Formats: sequence, structure tokens, C-alpha cells
Amino acid sequence: MIPQLKEWKGANDMWFAAYVDKFCPHIDNSVLIARALRIDYDKYIKMVIEKYKPDHIQYIERTGVVLFSWKSQTQMRKYKNNINKMLREAGDFKC
Repeated sequence: MIPQLKEWKGANDMWFAAYVDKFCPHIDNSVLIARALRIDYDKYIKMVIEKYKPDHIQYIERTGVVLFSWKSQTQMRKYKNNINKMLREAGDFKC
């Protein structure tokens, strides 16, 4: 299976992109993307912050999940489309 990010607009008018399916119930979804890309989670977070410059970063302590959001749909789509391309190039992922 190749995970793909989905996009949505939140009630706060911010644009989000994240993996929302539950393919691997024992792995948090944001961690799953890093694993599917075959990079360390901390390097993934750093890459997103430096390369895609989200306007807001939310850490959900109880789950350890990091959510990124953008004011601009265009900026969010740069992130979503590039990460989805990288996921396709990385190939099949198994939990």
C-alpha cells in the first residue's frame, strides 16, 4: 500500500494535509508517513518546517502527532503534492 495525504479546510480557515486513513492502527499517521518515506520522524518534521514553511504547527501531546496547516491552499498543495509524489516514488509500504 502507498499512503497518500488528503487535504481539507479547517473551521479556522487554515488548510491541512495529512494521512487520515488507519492502515497501520499501531502507528500514528504522521509517523507512518515518515516511515513510508524511509526517513527518521524528526528529519521529516524538520524537512516540512524548512521546505514547506507551514503557518501553524500543532503538536497533540496525547498522541504525539504533529499537524501542519497553511493559510494558503496553494502553499499547502505544494506540500501535499510533493509528499505524495515522494511516497509514490518510495513504493509499497508495509506496517
